Amino acid sequence: MINNPEVIITGATGFVGRNLIPQIVKYFPKNKILCLIRNQNTEFEFEGRKIFKKYGISTKYVDLVMGEGLSNLPKKPKLIIHLAAETDTSKKDHRVNNVGVKNLYNAFTKLGPETHFIYIGTMVSVVGRKNCKIAINEDTKSSPTNEYTRTKADGENFLINKCKKDKFRLTILTPNTIYGKGFRKGSLFYMVINMIKNNSFITRINWLGKSALIHVNDVIENIIYFSSRYPKPGVPEKYLLYSENLSISNISKLIHKQLNIKYKPINLPKCFWGILSSFRVYFPILESIFPPQLYNYVWRLSIIIDDVVYTDSQKAFKKNKNWKPKKLETTIKEIIS
Repeated sequence: MINNPEVIITGATGFVGRNLIPQIVKYFPKNKILCLIRNQNTEFEFEGRKIFKKYGISTKYVDLVMGEGLSNLPKKPKLIIHLAAETDTSKKDHRVNNVGVKNLYNAFTKLGPETHFIYIGTMVSVVGRKNCKIAINEDTKSSPTNEYTRTKADGENFLINKCKKDKFRLTILTPNTIYGKGFRKGSLFYMVINMIKNNSFITRINWLGKSALIHVNDVIENIIYFSSRYPKPGVPEKYLLYSENLSISNISKLIHKQLNIKYKPINLPKCFWGILSSFRVYFPILESIFPPQLYNYVWRLSIIIDDVVYTDSQKAFKKNKNWKPKKLETTIKEIIS
C-alpha cells in the first residue's frame, strides 16, 4: 500500500469503478490513489483488477461489512469516492450499503473540512412514493420498499448526519439506471437484450412507466467534475444524475431496431395500467409473504408500471453547465456490440 494516499476509492472493480480509473488518473497522481477492493476470487473481480495493474494503481483488500482491512488507512484523506454497493436487488444481503458505509467512515479519524466525500446514491429509494404525477427531485423523500433501498437510504442518511455534525464536505450523486458497454450481468439492459433475443412477449408490452437513465461515461464525468467542486463544510449537496426518462417500451424499441428484429407491440389498455398502478402502493405488503426472489419481480414491476423514478431536476445541469449527456438512441450500438 502506498504511503499517505490522498484519494480513496471503494468499489473500483465494479461497472462504474472500472470506467472511472482510466479517467481519474488524468486529474490525480496515480501514486496518490488507493482503491479498496474485495478479496473475492471471481471472474468479475479479476477483470476489474486488470485495470489497476494497467494504470499502476495501488489496492488494499477490505471487507466493508465485517470491517476487515480498514486499519492503517489515511486518517484525513483529501477525497473519498464511495462506489461500493450491492446493487443486485435479488440478493438477500445488502449490508454493504449501510453497515459497510458506517464501517468505512469509522475507519477514519473524525473527518473535517479538509475531506471531500463523494457518495453514489440511488433514485429508486423513492419507489414507494404515492404520487407519481410529480417528477422527483433532490428534495423528494425516500420511501424504500425492499432491502436494497432501505440499506441505501440508511447509508446515505448516516453520512448526511455525520456531515452536519463533523463538518466534512459531502456530495451525493444520485443516478438511477446506468448503462454502457460492459454493463453487469443481471442488470436491466442485460435482461431486456436477452429477452428480446429469446423472443419474449414481455419486451413487447406497452409498459408506461418512465425512469431516469444515464450513460456510465456521464456518471464518470460528473464524479470527476464534482470532485473538485467542494460543498460547504457540514452542508451536504445532492444532485440527481440523468440524461433522459424512458420506459421499457422505449428501450425495447431501440434494441429491437439495433438487433434488426421487428418490433410487434402488445398494447394493453390504459384502464388496465390505471388499475395496476392504483395497486402499486400496496405491493410492499407482499415482501413479508413472498420469497425474496419472487418479491424482487414484484418490486421491479412497481417501477415500470408508473413514472415512479421520473425526474426533471435541473440542479446538476445548472452546476455542470458544460455537461452534454449522451442519449440512448446514439449509444445503443455500443451496448449491443
